[in-house]
Amino acid sequence: MEVEDDDLRSRSSSSGGPSRMPPDIFAKIMSYSDQKSKIRSERVCQLWRRHSLTVVPWPSLDFTVDKKISSSEVEAAVKRRGGSVESIVLRQCSGVQDSTVRAIARHCARIESLDLAACEKISDEALESISTCRRLTRCNLDSCTGLSTEGVLKNLGKIKGLESLSMRGCDKVDAKLIVPHLLESCTGLSELRIAGMKGMREAMEHVAAVTRPDAERKRRSVTLDTVGMKTLPRRIDIHCGICNEKLFAGVSSYTCAERSQRQIEFELYTNETPLPGRLKPSAVRLGFGGGPPGSSSSSSPEQQQQQHRDTMFNCPRNCHGLRWLVDAGSGLIPVYNFRYAIALGNKLAICADSKDGSPVGISEGNNEIRCIYCGKPAQEHEEFEDTPMGYLCDDCSLIAW
Repeated sequence: MEVEDDDLRSRSSSSGGPSRMPPDIFAKIMSYSDQKSKIRSERVCQLWRRHSLTVVPWPSLDFTVDKKISSSEVEAAVKRRGGSVESIVLRQCSGVQDSTVRAIARHCARIESLDLAACEKISDEALESISTCRRLTRCNLDSCTGLSTEGVLKNLGKIKGLESLSMRGCDKVDAKLIVPHLLESCTGLSELRIAGMKGMREAMEHVAAVTRPDAERKRRSVTLDTVGMKTLPRRIDIHCGICNEKLFAGVSSYTCAERSQRQIEFELYTNETPLPGRLKPSAVRLGFGGGPPGSSSSSSPEQQQQQHRDTMFNCPRNCHGLRWLVDAGSGLIPVYNFRYAIALGNKLAICADSKDGSPVGISEGNNEIRCIYCGKPAQEHEEFEDTPMGYLCDDCSLIAW
């Protein structure tokens, strides 16, 4: 037996069913629903559609459930609900275009967070639209390969309240030009994630300069990630990876960079001061490679020893023997004008979230001790030679010496 739609609606109304649901009850129910259910609720009846658009808060829109969503569908969604939206995620949505970003800027006046990672069709025109979002604090533009240095310089500096910006993989953007400009224009910018750009060295040196203590100005706190795969908390503690002794506490200004040696997972640079008494000169023996790095051949053993004590450090227990975890300008490890360079990785230095002490930033697969020359993991029967640079396997040890 078929029931006509009009009969079904009249029965629902007369029984006080869903079509008579008060707005506050409807809003309460929708607060427990996911985005897909909220969208479907609009199709039940006209009253529910009106409630959905007027009384249901939409603090965020996440379109990643359908990465093939078209630009017109996104534009229609933000036009209907943009008034209350504070966060939009369009990561890897292939249909997103400049017109999509223009619609977001026009209809989402309250937006604070925008994720456009891997939206390869957007260009500098999208940046012009983003620059009008005055309340924006977080923006992710990773792998947006259509963006240029000129577009960034012209537009992103206008967002004075920007606090976090990620542009990893934007290969047409010059880091040495945009980093100084953004740090000067966006005074609240404290998190920068850039990788795969040219001018990285100069960008790191500029961050080192603005985060170094200066009596004439207040020290800037900036986190710079140039690794492209690390996402560390705003404040971290740094421990010895063997004895777990805390070396640095509450570090809020640091730069992550690619490793310079095979046994290191990544390197961290900072101008912040270590905990008192927690750094001890390492046990590097004189004469390796002509003396401690940076020492001239004419330096006396006493001068070399003093330079070693002043620049190469381990934890108080000296767990790493002939190697060193923290470099303070030895000349062997590039420090990019920072005060300290720290070797991060399992069995080296490790990071922990200052809030709860949970380990962060180190992958599970980096537990092995590997040869610094060939990268081969240590075997149980094989004794690696401990050198100031790291471990050497049997074969490479013969070649090196």
